[in-house]
Amino acid sequence: MSHVYKRRQKEYVDSIPSLFDYYAYMFHFTGLLGGPTIYYNEYMHVMKSTPNVSRWKEVIKTAIIGICGLIIFQATDYICSLEDLLDPSLHRYPLSLRLAVFVFVMMGMRGRYYGLWKLGESMCILNGFGEENGSWKGISNVDILKFEFSNNYSTTARVWNRRIQRWLQMCIYERSNFNQFYVFMVSAFWHGFYPSYYLCFGLGSLLQFANRLTAKKLWPRVEGTWMEKPYLILGNVCVMTVGSYMLEAMFNYSFEKAWLGWKQASFFGVTFLAVNVVILLLLPKVSKVKEELSVC
Repeated sequence: MSHVYKRRQKEYVDSIPSLFDYYAYMFHFTGLLGGPTIYYNEYMHVMKSTPNVSRWKEVIKTAIIGICGLIIFQATDYICSLEDLLDPSLHRYPLSLRLAVFVFVMMGMRGRYYGLWKLGESMCILNGFGEENGSWKGISNVDILKFEFSNNYSTTARVWNRRIQRWLQMCIYERSNFNQFYVFMVSAFWHGFYPSYYLCFGLGSLLQFANRLTAKKLWPRVEGTWMEKPYLILGNVCVMTVGSYMLEAMFNYSFEKAWLGWKQASFFGVTFLAVNVVILLLLPKVSKVKEELSVC
């Protein structure tokens, strides 16, 4: 637990800021509209110091990634939009094809967020925020490659909207006795009073539970065997498919549209997770399996 308190202590404000510093921090333009979130101590450190690391290369690279994200969003939206997922004619196609369309559309929708965040990061770096151990990774809000190619939901969740994740970890997760459910509910409440958000984050809580069961009961059985690589590939496919199913509810806002979207996918995400949780709960622990094998 010492690392928990050490992390909190780093962000601890030990004196009441002046009125000018307070409003300057609250309304500084780099994080006002789309983030990323900057803590008060980080802000004051940048205001009182000059970075020693060159920033222009990182500014340009991050801005280009952001522009590419927006281009991907526009391109995929032109080919197949979020509204197209609600078209009744989609239900005529096989489930595998419908899920592939879900993954494609959600990939494009994520491009919108990548574009916003990376352009925001570029602006923050330009103003001196994010320097950490000789690089500018401290302000990064998303690790795109880790998110897209992750084979487990825990990694996916950690690298998405990382600055907000950090706040949720310190203020909610660690203070609720490490209860993931409260994190999802607070996040849903924070995003707004859209019922579809509660569908999304409620399913996310189930997905996180299934992920923990998988890591505890299934991963030890395949680690170091010939099944490890196929397991990791299958893990990425499952995370992307169920994650796309989950995000459809988040992006559609209304409960009716979110429910219709899930119906279009034959409620695959809910069914898949429920079946997996039941199977994993019934699966014996690894230690018992090893004992049985040793007896045989």
